[in-house]
Amino acid sequence: MAVHELVKIKADIGHQLNLLLSSEQQFDDAEIRRLGWEIFYIDDKAIFDEDSTHFEEAMRKLGCDSFFAATTLSILADCSNIKAIKFPSNKYAIEKFQDANEFEMSLNDCLIFSIPINFAILRTGEVLHTLYAGPPIFTACFK
Repeated sequence: MAVHELVKIKADIGHQLNLLLSSEQQFDDAEIRRLGWEIFYIDDKAIFDEDSTHFEEAMRKLGCDSFFAATTLSILADCSNIKAIKFPSNKYAIEKFQDANEFEMSLNDCLIFSIPINFAILRTGEVLHTLYAGPPIFTACFK
């Protein structure tokens, strides 16, 4: 049973996603501050076990019933033509997304987000960390 679907992101959402990223495929600090969000770092790229439980809880607090993942390169290249993978906001789907055999972007640079955009998680090409950005009610779930 598939837990995901491929979707095209509307141009206005793509533009908002583009604003979150700098040209260096990092969060744009000025935009994060403008939204009143904060950034929380986790010193690992994986979102399993306790981390996936915290992510599910954080999405529930924001009323998100699904999350999306798209490559940062596609967001920066053409924000009006972004393809993303949509997942239900549960622990199983969070962990399934990271199955390297199924999703080529799972270990590459990607942005995980909700629609409307209530949070964003940046997984960079480095295995060193994952960056969680959102309102304090979201990031507090990971601390």
